[in-house]
Amino acid sequence: GGQVCDLEARACVACNADEDCGDGEVCDVSAHLCVACRDTGTGAAVDHGCAEPASECDDSGTPSACVVCQDDAAPAEIDGGCTAAAPACDESGEVPVCVPCLGDDDCASGVCDVAVHACVECVDDGDCPEGACDPATDTCVACVDDQDCADGVCDTAIHACVGCVDDADCPDGVCDPASQQCVGCVDDEDCADGVCDPASQQCVGCVDDEDCADGVCDPTSQQCVGCVDDEDCAEGICDPTSQQCVGCVDDADCAEGVCDPSSQYCVGCLDDADCADGVCEPRSQACVGCLEDADCAEGVCDPDAFACVACNVDADCSGTGEVCGEDHVCAFSSDGISVEGGGGCQGGGGVPAAWLALALILVALVRRRARRS
Repeated sequence: GGQVCDLEARACVACNADEDCGDGEVCDVSAHLCVACRDTGTGAAVDHGCAEPASECDDSGTPSACVVCQDDAAPAEIDGGCTAAAPACDESGEVPVCVPCLGDDDCASGVCDVAVHACVECVDDGDCPEGACDPATDTCVACVDDQDCADGVCDTAIHACVGCVDDADCPDGVCDPASQQCVGCVDDEDCADGVCDPASQQCVGCVDDEDCADGVCDPTSQQCVGCVDDEDCAEGICDPTSQQCVGCVDDADCAEGVCDPSSQYCVGCLDDADCADGVCEPRSQACVGCLEDADCAEGVCDPDAFACVACNVDADCSGTGEVCGEDHVCAFSSDGISVEGGGGCQGGGGVPAAWLALALILVALVRRRARRS
């Protein structure tokens, strides 16, 4: 019941060429049958009987039909009807369509997001060797939230683990917006006391002398002190231990005398050993001739002048008839009679009357001899 004769087979067949078929059909010359289309092309080539966009002939069923694409190539190769931009044919819907991928093998790099049939860097964290997968961009990033960071917090703007994003992330101190690290301070306002050292970003007593209302800034401790060296002192020297200006630290600092370690001022003496002559008077801290009679090799000690003298009272004079004068020297009185306490008459325990009478007689004899001579 064929319409034309196959001369080679000497048999009647449905067709030998497309002209033998009705509208919308082509001749499958190998079977001499009129069909809707023939799978004659590869890749994106248009099959016999088809036209764009349905350029592929699906002859897996009866009758054959022109479709957009066919899943007829190995993974990572281009399916029929598809292009390098969308090499895989998705036949899961009513109408086949070319998509970038159906599985990871279709992607030159990354993985296939089968939900949208697109090659992406990641779908979940497991696709990232390090860090996490950002679901918004399907890319591997260092972090998406704080839980992704071993230390610090996640800066979601740049998807990076940092020390801090704001001050609330720092239990102590503040957040430096430049380095995104917790520091003691960024400026002076961050310090309850002192100032902010911009180099160490820590609150310190001072950075330079201008930060000190009194004294100078010690660059080692960064604290305000009275002095660092002698040049900082208007008078005296700098005590390196207390860092205060003092009169002296040791005896070598004193032009005269010695250094009193309690007051740190130069004084005449601290004890008798500091005095070349005499003894040390503790209240004035000056070397004096004496403090008590025992300090005098001869005579007695004048408590007002702190000097050894012959006498303070008549009783200090050993010679008979001597009295103690205002100059602290023992001498005979003008009438040659020694009277204790300045020459007045005494009662009771004074010189006996007989001795006085004898003294008067001797004085008279001396005067008479003097006139005769």
